[in-house]
Amino acid sequence: MELIFRQFRSEGGCNSFIFADAKTRQACIIDPRADEVDSYESFVHSRKLDVRYAIDTHTHADHYSGTHLIADRLGAAIVMSAQTKSARPSLKLKDGQTLELSSGFAIEALYTPGHTPDSVSFLFRGDWGSAVFTGDTLFIGSSGRTDFPEADASEQYESIYNRLGKLEDSTWVLPGHDYSNLLFSTIGCEKKTNPHYLFADKEAFVRMKKTEALEVSGVVPHIVEFNLHSKPSNRPRSGAHTMCSSGCVAADATMARNSVAEFSEALRAEKNRGALFLDVREPEELKMGFIPGTENLPLSELFMHWRELQSASKVYITCQRGNRSQFAAQTLMRLGLRHVVNVDGGFLAWAAAQLPIQRS
Repeated sequence: MELIFRQFRSEGGCNSFIFADAKTRQACIIDPRADEVDSYESFVHSRKLDVRYAIDTHTHADHYSGTHLIADRLGAAIVMSAQTKSARPSLKLKDGQTLELSSGFAIEALYTPGHTPDSVSFLFRGDWGSAVFTGDTLFIGSSGRTDFPEADASEQYESIYNRLGKLEDSTWVLPGHDYSNLLFSTIGCEKKTNPHYLFADKEAFVRMKKTEALEVSGVVPHIVEFNLHSKPSNRPRSGAHTMCSSGCVAADATMARNSVAEFSEALRAEKNRGALFLDVREPEELKMGFIPGTENLPLSELFMHWRELQSASKVYITCQRGNRSQFAAQTLMRLGLRHVVNVDGGFLAWAAAQLPIQRS
């Protein structure tokens, strides 16, 4: 199964996802924000996708959901948990139900309450492995807050330890928020490193969650009311208004870095020695040119090429300016790859140094 996949990283740490069957072009959008709908629509049109479903993993309290706008603009059906009180969804999935995108391509709903009573995660599989969209139930290095109305730390424990924690360790984790500039994780990595997975029992976990001190914006009740409404009349333009987690993961300070001059030498010396030279920009960005000898592998799709990344003697990563490549390097190193090099300044630094540029 060939997959089109894109992670949208928004202000305030919010993640949204679009994925589609590359053959049928049928797509899902997960956790769309109302103020980012233009970006989703632009991507959908550029890839000629048919959006079948707009999915909210739960009733959000930190930002305004854009599922109703996706439904109006792109004709998608709105999907949420069967436990939701929201008036929006036309499809309400029970635990274990599957949502078919196309023949042989479906995602499974896993009821994972705690952060909210209607929290649900979505599991899907491909020839590269399996991945779970965890919403605000499980984050990289943390878990969703449980001090919102109707939240339940005991249920959160059950969802993290006895539902998500029972998935295969190799399952990729794609959370609804990231506050540490990390792209993805695995269940196995979280079970070993996430402090919220390291409690001896439920009681200890619940005590910890009760001590989390997080600020609650006064606009939160208005956001929840908006997200419960089937078709809100206004379209807010603002982003996230509160944090959904108290924890952040420290970036790896030992990351190897290359200047563009050093990268040029590495391309010459290591090209035939099993090294990978990746450009993690989006394909449309390559129109301005790319570094000869690099392979385009968009940032969002890195996890689907894990075996290739693991088998490389070294992985060099570049992008437009050096920011996205740093996110990628930090993520891969946290998952155990030590042979990763970030190229400082990216393509723009390469061009400024008047090094050779290739155009397709």
